[in-house]
Amino acid sequence: MPTLRYLEYALALEAYGTHKRAALELHVSQPAVSKGIAALEREYGVRLFERNAQPAQPTVFGAALLKKAREAVRGVDELREAINALKGLTTGSVTIGVGPIVGASYIGPAMARLSEAYPGIRVGVVTGHWKELLAALRGRRIDLFAGDLSDASGPEFHVVAFPKQPIRWFCRAGHPILQSGPVSPAQLLDYPLAVPTLPPWAHAWLKALMPDADTRESPVTLQCDDYLVLKSTVECGNAISGAPEEVLAEELAAGRLALIPLQGEAIWSNPGVVRLRSRTPSPSMQVLSAELARVAGLVDDPEDNATARPPA
Repeated sequence: MPTLRYLEYALALEAYGTHKRAALELHVSQPAVSKGIAALEREYGVRLFERNAQPAQPTVFGAALLKKAREAVRGVDELREAINALKGLTTGSVTIGVGPIVGASYIGPAMARLSEAYPGIRVGVVTGHWKELLAALRGRRIDLFAGDLSDASGPEFHVVAFPKQPIRWFCRAGHPILQSGPVSPAQLLDYPLAVPTLPPWAHAWLKALMPDADTRESPVTLQCDDYLVLKSTVECGNAISGAPEEVLAEELAAGRLALIPLQGEAIWSNPGVVRLRSRTPSPSMQVLSAELARVAGLVDDPEDNATARPPA
């Protein structure tokens, strides 16, 4: 019978693409990984990965095994979490996927609170945009997703919605757009736009600003899911971007960035934290979700704000 370790070798080979990289990530020798994969193939009598493919590509048999391997490894992790809970939550682990707004505003304070209250819990943070992180959640490659809820609909998800935040458009100090008084939304398109991967509602809002003669699929010039990069780009040129004001607090206070006085109603972010309903949350998942919710401004029990789908 295959050992759990061999299944972990197969998962690492899929994730990192080569035996060498998988071995480095697992802190084992490259021959150990090769031996483990070979043992699995002997056990089941099938080829699990295409020969000579770079990066490694699972066969149809390999894909089926990897799916079950993820479930097996996750099951062992959940068992370990349950035992740790009985020990008083002195140890544990959780992996969370974080979108750009949550990453820039909530995750730092939540991690600080968590590490102080539960220093034995190990947290892995994966950054990205809503679409790829929800796919990772469905594939059980992460335990929680914290970000835009636009695509987190349906009964498969357990959602805790955070208070919505107005998106403030910003530019560098002294930008030409600041010279003309209140700015219409359409005037934003006169300058390069540097924004995160847009959820459907934000893309539709920008698309509606484009004149009929503009045949571009999107007016976005730079797309990046890291607000450190976006703010630096805006500060160094004529690009503009949008974010909740708290994401910009340091740069606004220092006078390096400025808010654009935009006419009309603000658009609002739709953040929250999501897990799969089919998974019983581990104690580590529960305490991290709770800390995020508190930092986001939910003063009541976060579970009281849970729903099967995000609010409209």
